[in-house]
Order: sequence, then C-alpha cells, then structure tokens
Amino acid sequence: MALEEYEKARKLGLKEYRGDSVKGRYPYVQVLDEILSFTDIVAEQDIGLLYIPIDLIIGTKTKGRTNAFSRNFYPLLDEKSEFAIKWEALYQSHLQEGIREPVIAYEFMHQFYIQEGNKRVSVLKYEGADSVLANVVRLIPQKDYTEENQIYYEFLDFYRLSKNYNIYFQKSQRFSELANCFLNIFEVPWSEKNQKDFQSSYYNTVMIMKKMKKYPGTIGDAILSYIKIFGAKAWLEEDKMQMQKNMLKAWDYMVLFGKKNDTKLLETPEKSEAKIGGLFQKKHLKIAFINVKSAKTSIWTYSHMEGKKQLEKKFGDKISVITYDNIRNEEQAIHAIKNAIERGCQVIFTTTPVLLNASLKMSVEYPKIKILNCSLNIWCGHMRTYYGKFYETRFLLGLLAGILTDTDQIGYIADYPIYGMISNINAFALGVRMTNPRAKIHLVWSTVKNDTKRILNDENITYILGQDLTTPDQQCSEFGLFSKKGDEIQHIAIPIWNWNVFYEKIIKSIFDKSWDRNNFLKEGKAISYWWGLSAGAVSIAYTSCLDEETKRFIEFVKQSIADGKFQIYEDMCATDIIEMDSLYENIIGEIPSIDYLEESAKKIVELQGTKTAKKGL
Repeated sequence: MALEEYEKARKLGLKEYRGDSVKGRYPYVQVLDEILSFTDIVAEQDIGLLYIPIDLIIGTKTKGRTNAFSRNFYPLLDEKSEFAIKWEALYQSHLQEGIREPVIAYEFMHQFYIQEGNKRVSVLKYEGADSVLANVVRLIPQKDYTEENQIYYEFLDFYRLSKNYNIYFQKSQRFSELANCFLNIFEVPWSEKNQKDFQSSYYNTVMIMKKMKKYPGTIGDAILSYIKIFGAKAWLEEDKMQMQKNMLKAWDYMVLFGKKNDTKLLETPEKSEAKIGGLFQKKHLKIAFINVKSAKTSIWTYSHMEGKKQLEKKFGDKISVITYDNIRNEEQAIHAIKNAIERGCQVIFTTTPVLLNASLKMSVEYPKIKILNCSLNIWCGHMRTYYGKFYETRFLLGLLAGILTDTDQIGYIADYPIYGMISNINAFALGVRMTNPRAKIHLVWSTVKNDTKRILNDENITYILGQDLTTPDQQCSEFGLFSKKGDEIQHIAIPIWNWNVFYEKIIKSIFDKSWDRNNFLKEGKAISYWWGLSAGAVSIAYTSCLDEETKRFIEFVKQSIADGKFQIYEDMCATDIIEMDSLYENIIGEIPSIDYLEESAKKIVELQGTKTAKKGL
C-alpha cells in the first residue's frame, strides 16, 4: 500500500515538475541559503515548538535534498531509491500512529524552510494535513521601504499579540487595522484566552470560506472585511450559521476588499448630453444628507449644506431633501440612515469620513439604497465615495504665497493627518518653491494642542495659509491665505469647495441611468469620485487686495491644470498622491502621530490616517 501511495505522490510531483519546466518556473522547492545570500539578516529568534501551516512551507534550508522534491514537496526520485523506501516507511508510520517527531524549520518573510524533516513534510502534504509540529527559528531581514517588507514587520507586531501565523495581508496597514478592531474587546497585550478566542473564530471563518466561491485575497483580508462590516464582537460571538448568513450577504464587498486594486478613481465626471428637463419622466428622488455637525458649528458641514442648496435649486420639485445634523457616533448614524430609508430616501449622502463605518454597514443591509460617503481612497465595496482634489488649490495658493512673502517664511495650518492631507501640504510647498526657491514653510496642526500659536505669534511669518473657510456664525479671521502684521490680518485668497458639482452630477447620473452604466464592479472595483479643477469641484477666489497681474498669472496656471497641460505631481499615479506620507524638504515641521492629537481628532485619523499618523495605534 505504501508503495502505491508513493507512486501516486511521485506522479503528482512529476506532473508539477513538467508543468513548471514548460512555464519557465523553477521546478524544485526553494533553498533558503540561496535567498539569504542576497539578504541582510538583522536578528535570529528562537520561536520554539508550534504547529505551522503546511501551506506556508515552500522550501528547504540547504540545497542537499532539493532535487528530490517538486515545488510542493511531492517526491520525484525513482520508486526503487533509498529515498522512496524511507518515504514509504514514514507513510506507513503516519497511518499507524501519526508523525510525532517535530521538524526543524526556519521562518523567513512569513514562509518556512525545512532543515530537518523534509520527507515528513512531503508525506503530510500528500495526505492533505493542515499543519505540522515544528521547532521554529525566525530570521528577520533588514527593514526597508518595500511594501512586502513593511507588511512583514506589521505581521511581527501582530504575531506578538495573537501568536497566529495563519493571518496575512496583501496590503500594508491592514494588520494594525485588524488589531485596532479588538482594542475595546481584548486585553492589551492579548491574554491567552483572547488568543484562543481569536483562533477559534479564525477556524470558524476558514470552515465557512471552504463552502464559498473562490476568494481573491488572503484569509486575513476576508476576516478584516467581515469585521469592518459586522464588527469584531459579532465575529467572535456568532455561530457558524449566522456567520455564513452574514458572509453571503456581504460577499461582493468582501471580494472587492480581497483584490489588490480594489478602487476605481473616477477623476472626471461622465459627460451627459441629456438636459435636466428631459431626464425625469415622472421620476422623483428623495435624498438625505447626514452630518456630524451643523452648518452653524462646522465649516465643513456649512460647505456641504451650501452644495445641498444648489442641488435643490437645480432640480426643484424633482427631488426632496431631508437633513440630519449632529450625528455624533456610529449608533446615531445607523439610526439616522434607517430613519431616512423608512421615510423613503433612495439616495443618502454621509458628509464625513467619521460616518464611514455606519454607511458601509447600512449599504450591506440595504443594497438597493444608494449610499455615498465623503471620504478618500477607502475600500467601500458597492458603496461609493466622493472627495475633492484639494491639493490643486493648495498649489495655486503656494504660488501666491511665494510671490507675496517679504520674509521667505510662510506658515501653513493643517488639521488632520489623513489621506490626501500630505499631498495638500506638499503641493503648497511645490507652489512656493516654483515662485520663491528660498522660502520655507512652517507647518503646524490645529488638532495638536497649542501648535498653531507657534506661527501666529512669530513676527517673521507674515503670510499664512489657515483653515479653508469660515461660517457666517463663526468669528474666525485666520482662514484662507492671509497676511499678518501685528494684529492686522488681510485676506488674499481662499480655496473654494464646490460640493454642488458632486451632488448635481451624481444625482443627474442616477436620473439618466449613467450611474448603472458606470458600474466598475464588473471589473472588480469599488468606485470613488475624485474631482478637481477640471470638473469645477474646487477653485479659488481672490480679494480686492491682490493686483491684476498676479491674478492673471495664477488664473493662467489654474487653467493649465484644469486643461491637463500642467501636472503638479509629474509622473505620480493617483494612489501615490493620495497616500503620500512624507514632507518635502522646504517644509519645517512633521506629521504628528495619533498620540499627540486632541481627542476629537482621533476618530477620523483611526479611519483615514496616514501610516505615520497611525504609528501610535
């Protein structure tokens, strides 16, 4: 019997060997010593005795027995060889009493290489075992800036918490996202009971995933996407039946999360020849806006509500609008969205990233309702997001500041260290450098206590870019680009958010059905509207104190950007611009970690913070 099984295993090995050879792929198991000859190892850790996932075993430590195995450890040598006889004896022993003696393995970059026990691994792989007992030594490579290396270092942090080798990701930051999901549930560090609870739910997920369609990502991607929708507490406490029901409901979202390129950024609105009057044909849309604050207390909400007014003016009695203000947390947001749906709303705009999680959960619960969240470059499955290319207006204001400064020292007041913010700051710095290479930008953060005083009280800094706008009810004079001489403030220019462009064009796309024609879900992509000067979604306005010649120059550059003739970030893709996480050389300041932020700012940074900002998590 053992000989027959060896022959079957060898057939599998020879088939794999021939297939790999035809494809030009290396047909044997990998050799760690050869890989390490090109790698700097900074630490060696004795992990001890544990069960390791057999699918993660990809090679041998040394070259000695490499040619005896195909890429997946199936045997290749002749049935009469000494190797075959030993393999058959191990197989027989495995059937009678199991393979008990642990192998010796080296772990490098989340994969295992066997130093002693290659035939044991071969037998267990052939038999379809999930894991093998091993004494493990971990080899840690030098830290670098490749994403693969960053993911591995994030895994090391997560492993210290969970003692779980099975979880891995295709993208950086996801390990910290997953760990953060358990902050208010597990102890810090995780107790042994926490680790066992996590492992139990992990195995439940694996069992259910085997019944589902093929998943494009890792099991880690599947678990994190599930938790993002249903919560960590539910994932830990649900039985398999409930988890499977939820998974079936959210499967399309989970699949999108598992794909590496899961977001389609639509950078220009789709052109439509249809006129407003011919779109409706007895249709009527009921729309809800859900805000964290009100137009009286928040510049951000004020600008969105101005967009809402323009939307109502544009579509008249073809739409009706409900507004929910001061929705402070996820529970209130879920209640508001459900209430809006009960009142007949078919389209719901949640106007801040703080409402992202609630919006996502409700879009799974109510897939026929069009829910859109105002946030940037976040995976949202079928739920669409929208945001402005604010870095374009910052560049123009940087040009202005560089021309006007009389001290070569310019201030910049930023708010949240989130996606898109760093590209805003750097675009301003590029604009300054273009018109004044000597000038320096002094960066402070309004969400770090007392930080803004550093530039407001500095007499050498006479031009400052502050918050974008002010509301009629707020008594704030430090907005837009302004000059400061003593107590006197003079406004030069302000960035404009034309949220009405988003709202009008999105609603029009629903009426003319281009919303459905523009469905990139068929390509496996989520959709994010990211519009700038070319769409009219952002702009700048000048005060009368700016001379006409300077204004004409800024308008010329503005039009060149809108026409696509001038690129602010040359040779950079959209994702790199959005995820920018370091400051240019002419900036004095730094990106704060979440530990230094005021409590009110931490929630949005947890959701959309840059890697640097999230270091404190």
